[in-house]
Amino acid sequence: MTYSVDETQRRAARVVGFAYLFVLVPALFAEFYASGQLIDYNDAAETARNIVAYERLFRLGIASNLIVFATGVRPSLLTQADGAGDRALTGAA
Repeated sequence: MTYSVDETQRRAARVVGFAYLFVLVPALFAEFYASGQLIDYNDAAETARNIVAYERLFRLGIASNLIVFATGVRPSLLTQADGAGDRALTGAA
């Protein structure tokens, strides 16, 4: 069974692919570095002290998460706007 992919689907796939590559760096920063430096899972008071002491890192982590969210929503809307994602998965033309 062969599937045909038109140019609109290719363009949507490229946009989504680049968006996910773009979002990878802030996602890794926010989830692994910033959270790892700030959060003490055994001591809430220490976490609060870390947030106060490293306010810039806290703010950068939040900004990175917002970038990840904003960039992640756009590709999902693009693939669902014309059903390109569904057609690519099901093979329907």
